[in-house]
Order: sequence, then structure tokens, then C-alpha cells
Amino acid sequence: MTSAKFLGKDICVGYNGFTGPTAFVTFTSILNSSERVDPNCWSGFQLGFGEKYFAKKKQPAIHVVSMWNHWWNTTEMDEALEVVCELLVRFEKVVLYGASMGGYGALLSARKIGAQVVIASCPQVFVDFDRGSFDNRWMELRQKISFVGHDIPRELANFKGELHVLYDPKHEKDRKQVDFIDNFFAHEVRHAGHFLLETFNKAGVLDDLISNLVGGREVGLQIRIAETFALHEQVKLHLGSYEGADLYRELALLFEDSDPDFALSLICRACEYRPGGGFIMEIQKRLQLAHRTKT
Repeated sequence: MTSAKFLGKDICVGYNGFTGPTAFVTFTSILNSSERVDPNCWSGFQLGFGEKYFAKKKQPAIHVVSMWNHWWNTTEMDEALEVVCELLVRFEKVVLYGASMGGYGALLSARKIGAQVVIASCPQVFVDFDRGSFDNRWMELRQKISFVGHDIPRELANFKGELHVLYDPKHEKDRKQVDFIDNFFAHEVRHAGHFLLETFNKAGVLDDLISNLVGGREVGLQIRIAETFALHEQVKLHLGSYEGADLYRELALLFEDSDPDFALSLICRACEYRPGGGFIMEIQKRLQLAHRTKT
């Protein structure tokens, strides 16, 4: 069970008490509704980002929780990070983890904490009304913030660890935010939109994604699975079975030479829409044969 280690007006810090060589430090994303509010939890407001996930895995985790949507523009941030650093002295490896506003917090804190790995999903880099003027999201929330002059690119210039940023290159605002970052591992996840980690979770590969990023292993397979899942969800939303089968068939043909494994996953989706379709079955057999020959 997570216990509170710092309780402020703007930020709370909790530690789940598990031990091991690696600790995650998580940062909450924005709270748009009351769905995550739990006045009976350790912070008295909301659980940490991924708190239940890490508790289930018995993975050591320190959760930095925002008490309102301030994008970590508060004088309490330095004090909260001091508490985090004190808790981290017992661990060999530190991973920062967050999405959207939580990704902002992870980027902002990477150098100060001295993390070895940072995983930021669709993070913001600038949300003030000067450098972040191009991004018109969450305007009502941002207008309530007294900005303290964060400069994430400058903070990251002296960061010595691995920085992994996941984003959908077709999401214009997220891509523009990421463009401010230098020297990082870019993981583009097409069709996933802003709620990218949710796509990995629904596709059943979030655990493998995080484990591979932390362990320095390839994540191409997990990204392709998430992209296929996201595309499938979009097709289900906008197309009927007949049109969906045709779309997946054409996409499979498009990727047949450049990425046959991805093409095979697409043609399998086409089969779900039109079982027994002659042309689709023919393509599937061809791709399955190519896959068996390769392996």
C-alpha cells in the first residue's frame, strides 16, 4: 500500500514500499473529470499514475501527484523532488514515467533526479502563453497557472540518461511539442492519438513496451501491434464490415514488401471482417508462407 511521504497543497508524494534494484517515479497527467478522484486514497485526492499497475507487479514506485492541473508550476516542486531523491538512494536504477502533463513532469525532473531512463508519452514541453502559444489545448486550465519559467530543453541539455518519447506523428500539436526536444529516442506510434499508452494497454502490450524500454531492447513489435490495434479501432468506428475488409486488404498489399509481418497482421484483420473472402485468403496464405520461410 502506498504511503504518503510529502503532502503539500499543490503536490503529494507517495511510495508503495516495494523493494528491488529499479524504482519508477511517476507523474500524474491532467485530471479532466472526477473519474480518478478518490478522497480516501493516500493523497486525499487521486492515485498516482499507474499506481495500481505497479502495485500489482510489486514494482517499486514513487508517485508524484498533482493536486490540480498546474503542469508542475509550483514552488512545492523542488521540495517534493528532494523527498523523491531521498527515497531513491536505496535503488540502483531510476526510471521516470509520465504521459501528457505527466510527461512534462518527467522531462522537467530528469536531470534534477538523475534518472537513468525517462519514458514520456505525448509530453508537453511548453504550455505558457509565450513559447507554448501554438498549442491551444487546455486553455481554461492553463489560464489558472502562475508560470515559474520552466525551460525543459535547457534542463534536458544536461541530462545524461536515456530519453524515450512516444508520440503519434500525425497528431500535430503533440508532434510540435516533441520538436522542441533534442537527443532522444523517438518512438512514433501511428493512429494512436494523444492517449497513446491506453492503446498499448488495450492491445495487451503495455507491459512488454515498458519492460523493453527500461531494458534497452527493441520495441518495434509492440509499436506495430499498437498501431494495428488503433487502426482497427478506427475502422470499426467509421466503416462497416465490407469496407473494413477492403481497407485492411489494401494496406496489407501496401506493406507486403517493406514489412511483411505487419502486412500479415493487417490481412488477418481483413479476415475478421470478411471470413472466407477468396482474394483475402490468398494474400494471407502468401504472407504466412513468407513468415514461415523467414523464421
